[in-house]
Amino acid sequence: MQKILFSFLLFSWTFNLLAQEKAALTKEETVNYIQKKLQEATENSFFEESNKEFRYCWIQTISLNGDILRIHHSVNNNKEKETASYTKHPCDEDRNKRCYDCYYKKHVTTISFNPSYIADIVIDPDVNTTSAIGRMIIKLNTKTAKYHTIAYGSYDEGRCECCLSTGKRSETDNVDNTVFFYYLQADAANFTKLKKAFEHLRDLFKAEDDPFGQ
Repeated sequence: MQKILFSFLLFSWTFNLLAQEKAALTKEETVNYIQKKLQEATENSFFEESNKEFRYCWIQTISLNGDILRIHHSVNNNKEKETASYTKHPCDEDRNKRCYDCYYKKHVTTISFNPSYIADIVIDPDVNTTSAIGRMIIKLNTKTAKYHTIAYGSYDEGRCECCLSTGKRSETDNVDNTVFFYYLQADAANFTKLKKAFEHLRDLFKAEDDPFGQ
Protein backbone atom coordinates (compact mmCIF):
# COMPACT_ATOMS: atom_id res chain seq x y z
CA MET A 1 0.00 0.00 0.00
CA GLN A 2 2.85 2.37 0.86
CA LYS A 3 4.47 1.66 -2.52
CA ILE A 4 1.21 2.51 -4.30
CA LEU A 5 0.86 5.74 -2.33
CA PHE A 6 4.49 6.66 -2.99
CA SER A 7 4.08 5.98 -6.71
CA PHE A 8 0.94 8.14 -6.83
CA LEU A 9 2.62 11.03 -5.02
CA LEU A 10 5.65 10.78 -7.29
CA PHE A 11 3.44 10.84 -10.38
CA SER A 12 1.48 13.85 -9.07
CA TRP A 13 4.67 15.75 -8.27
CA THR A 14 6.14 15.01 -11.70
CA PHE A 15 2.92 16.03 -13.47
CA ASN A 16 2.70 19.32 -11.56
CA LEU A 17 6.36 20.06 -12.26
CA LEU A 18 5.91 19.49 -15.98
CA ALA A 19 2.78 21.66 -16.01
CA GLN A 20 4.63 24.48 -14.28
CA GLU A 21 7.54 24.25 -16.71
CA LYS A 22 5.15 24.29 -19.65
CA ALA A 23 3.43 27.44 -18.36
CA ALA A 24 6.62 29.23 -17.32
CA LEU A 25 7.46 30.67 -20.72
CA THR A 26 9.58 33.81 -20.83
CA LYS A 27 8.29 37.01 -22.42
CA GLU A 28 10.28 36.33 -25.59
CA GLU A 29 9.06 32.73 -25.82
CA THR A 30 5.47 33.87 -25.33
CA VAL A 31 5.78 36.50 -28.07
CA ASN A 32 7.27 33.88 -30.40
CA TYR A 33 4.32 31.60 -29.70
CA ILE A 34 1.85 34.41 -30.41
CA GLN A 35 3.69 35.24 -33.64
CA LYS A 36 3.29 31.65 -34.78
CA LYS A 37 -0.45 31.78 -34.12
CA LEU A 38 -0.85 35.15 -35.84
CA GLN A 39 0.91 33.84 -38.93
CA GLU A 40 -1.80 31.19 -39.28
CA ALA A 41 -4.30 33.94 -40.08
CA THR A 42 -2.39 35.45 -43.00
CA GLU A 43 -3.59 34.99 -46.58
CA ASN A 44 -7.10 34.27 -45.32
CA SER A 45 -10.36 36.21 -45.59
CA PHE A 46 -13.06 37.41 -43.23
CA PHE A 47 -16.47 38.99 -43.75
CA GLU A 48 -17.03 42.28 -41.95
CA GLU A 49 -20.70 42.64 -41.09
CA SER A 50 -20.71 46.44 -40.66
CA ASN A 51 -19.30 47.02 -44.18
CA LYS A 52 -20.86 43.93 -45.77
CA GLU A 53 -17.52 43.24 -47.36
CA PHE A 54 -14.91 40.50 -47.55
CA ARG A 55 -11.42 41.52 -46.50
CA TYR A 56 -8.09 39.76 -46.62
CA CYS A 57 -5.26 39.68 -44.11
CA TRP A 58 -1.92 39.50 -45.94
CA ILE A 59 0.63 40.46 -43.29
CA GLN A 60 0.53 40.15 -39.50
CA THR A 61 3.45 40.28 -37.08
CA ILE A 62 4.11 40.94 -33.42
CA SER A 63 7.35 42.16 -31.86
CA LEU A 64 8.63 43.15 -28.44
CA ASN A 65 10.78 46.19 -27.74
CA GLY A 66 11.42 46.72 -24.05
CA ASP A 67 8.01 46.95 -22.39
CA ILE A 68 6.18 47.73 -25.66
CA LEU A 69 4.43 45.20 -27.89
CA ARG A 70 3.90 46.10 -31.54
CA ILE A 71 1.28 44.39 -33.67
CA HIS A 72 1.49 45.12 -37.39
CA HIS A 73 -1.01 44.00 -40.01
CA SER A 74 -1.94 44.74 -43.60
CA VAL A 75 -5.56 44.19 -44.65
CA ASN A 76 -7.26 44.91 -47.95
CA ASN A 77 -10.39 44.06 -49.91
CA ASN A 78 -8.54 42.37 -52.78
CA LYS A 79 -8.38 38.60 -52.97
CA GLU A 80 -5.12 38.94 -54.86
CA LYS A 81 -1.82 39.86 -53.23
CA GLU A 82 -1.84 43.43 -51.95
CA THR A 83 0.62 44.55 -54.64
CA ALA A 84 -1.21 42.79 -57.45
CA SER A 85 -2.76 44.86 -60.22
CA TYR A 86 -5.49 43.77 -62.55
CA THR A 87 -4.91 44.61 -66.21
CA LYS A 88 -2.88 46.91 -68.40
CA HIS A 89 -4.32 50.32 -69.06
CA PRO A 90 -6.87 49.79 -71.89
CA CYS A 91 -6.47 53.27 -73.43
CA ASP A 92 -2.77 53.69 -73.80
CA GLU A 93 -0.40 50.72 -73.64
CA ASP A 94 2.59 53.06 -73.53
CA ARG A 95 1.55 54.83 -70.35
CA ASN A 96 2.86 51.98 -68.20
CA LYS A 97 -0.18 52.20 -65.93
CA ARG A 98 -2.30 49.37 -64.63
CA CYS A 99 -5.96 49.20 -63.80
CA TYR A 100 -7.10 48.37 -60.28
CA ASP A 101 -10.45 47.50 -58.81
CA CYS A 102 -12.18 50.87 -58.41
CA TYR A 103 -13.06 49.92 -54.83
CA TYR A 104 -9.54 48.81 -53.96
CA LYS A 105 -8.41 49.85 -50.49
CA LYS A 106 -5.75 48.72 -48.06
CA HIS A 107 -4.96 49.62 -44.48
CA VAL A 108 -1.54 49.05 -42.94
CA THR A 109 -1.75 49.40 -39.18
CA THR A 110 0.85 49.32 -36.41
CA ILE A 111 -0.38 49.25 -32.82
CA SER A 112 2.01 49.80 -29.90
CA PHE A 113 0.99 49.12 -26.30
CA ASN A 114 2.16 47.91 -22.91
CA PRO A 115 0.68 44.45 -22.20
CA SER A 116 0.60 45.08 -18.45
CA TYR A 117 -2.50 47.23 -19.10
CA ILE A 118 -4.53 44.33 -20.56
CA ALA A 119 -7.93 44.16 -18.84
CA ASP A 120 -9.90 41.75 -21.04
CA ILE A 121 -9.74 39.91 -24.37
CA VAL A 122 -12.87 39.24 -26.43
CA ILE A 123 -13.98 38.18 -29.91
CA ASP A 124 -15.09 40.98 -32.24
CA PRO A 125 -18.76 40.25 -33.12
CA ASP A 126 -18.46 42.34 -36.30
CA VAL A 127 -16.61 39.49 -38.04
CA ASN A 128 -18.84 36.68 -39.29
CA THR A 129 -18.28 33.46 -37.35
CA THR A 130 -18.21 31.43 -40.58
CA SER A 131 -15.15 33.35 -41.84
CA ALA A 132 -11.80 31.59 -41.97
CA ILE A 133 -10.31 34.16 -39.61
CA GLY A 134 -11.78 36.14 -36.75
CA ARG A 135 -10.74 39.33 -35.00
CA MET A 136 -9.80 39.48 -31.34
CA ILE A 137 -10.00 42.66 -29.32
CA ILE A 138 -7.71 43.38 -26.37
CA LYS A 139 -9.29 45.86 -23.97
CA LEU A 140 -6.85 47.99 -21.98
CA ASN A 141 -7.57 49.67 -18.67
CA THR A 142 -5.98 52.88 -19.96
CA LYS A 143 -6.15 54.71 -23.27
CA THR A 144 -2.51 54.05 -24.16
CA ALA A 145 -2.56 51.98 -27.36
CA LYS A 146 -0.84 54.03 -30.08
CA TYR A 147 -2.13 53.52 -33.63
CA HIS A 148 -0.29 54.43 -36.81
CA THR A 149 -2.42 53.73 -39.89
CA ILE A 150 -1.62 54.21 -43.57
CA ALA A 151 -4.53 53.97 -46.00
CA TYR A 152 -4.07 53.15 -49.68
CA GLY A 153 -6.63 53.06 -52.46
CA SER A 154 -7.56 53.57 -56.09
CA TYR A 155 -9.34 56.33 -57.97
CA ASP A 156 -11.46 56.53 -61.08
CA GLU A 157 -9.55 58.22 -63.91
CA GLY A 158 -12.83 59.07 -65.59
CA ARG A 159 -12.25 57.25 -68.84
CA CYS A 160 -11.84 53.77 -70.25
CA GLU A 161 -13.33 52.22 -67.08
CA CYS A 162 -9.88 52.18 -65.53
CA CYS A 163 -9.04 52.97 -61.93
CA LEU A 164 -5.46 53.73 -60.97
CA SER A 165 -3.64 53.11 -57.75
CA THR A 166 -3.06 56.27 -55.74
CA GLY A 167 -0.52 54.77 -53.43
CA LYS A 168 -0.84 56.36 -50.01
CA ARG A 169 -4.08 58.27 -49.51
CA SER A 170 -3.79 59.17 -45.83
CA GLU A 171 -1.63 58.61 -42.76
CA THR A 172 -3.01 59.00 -39.24
CA ASP A 173 -1.93 58.62 -35.62
CA ASN A 174 -4.25 58.21 -32.66
CA VAL A 175 -4.57 56.52 -29.27
CA ASP A 176 -7.22 54.10 -28.04
CA ASN A 177 -7.99 51.70 -25.21
CA THR A 178 -8.34 48.68 -27.51
CA VAL A 179 -6.01 46.61 -29.67
CA PHE A 180 -7.13 44.25 -32.42
CA PHE A 181 -5.57 41.41 -34.37
CA TYR A 182 -6.63 38.44 -36.49
CA TYR A 183 -6.58 34.74 -35.69
CA LEU A 184 -7.54 31.49 -37.38
CA GLN A 185 -11.02 30.91 -35.96
CA ALA A 186 -11.53 27.73 -37.97
CA ASP A 187 -9.82 26.11 -34.98
CA ALA A 188 -12.05 27.03 -32.03
CA ALA A 189 -9.22 26.43 -29.56
CA ASN A 190 -7.13 29.27 -30.99
CA PHE A 191 -9.08 31.98 -29.18
CA THR A 192 -8.45 30.37 -25.79
CA LYS A 193 -4.79 29.71 -26.60
CA LEU A 194 -4.13 33.31 -27.65
CA LYS A 195 -6.13 34.72 -24.75
CA LYS A 196 -4.04 32.68 -22.29
CA ALA A 197 -0.80 33.69 -24.04
CA PHE A 198 -1.58 37.42 -23.81
CA GLU A 199 -2.73 37.07 -20.22
CA HIS A 200 0.49 35.23 -19.37
CA LEU A 201 2.47 38.01 -21.02
CA ARG A 202 0.51 40.60 -19.03
CA ASP A 203 1.24 38.78 -15.77
CA LEU A 204 4.96 38.58 -16.59
CA PHE A 205 5.13 42.33 -17.20
CA LYS A 206 3.12 43.16 -14.08
CA ALA A 207 5.27 40.87 -11.92
CA GLU A 208 8.41 42.46 -13.29
CA ASP A 209 7.07 45.94 -12.64
CA ASP A 210 5.83 45.14 -9.12
CA PRO A 211 7.02 41.70 -7.91
CA PHE A 212 5.15 42.03 -4.60
CA GLY A 213 1.89 43.34 -6.02
CA GLN A 214 -1.39 41.47 -5.93
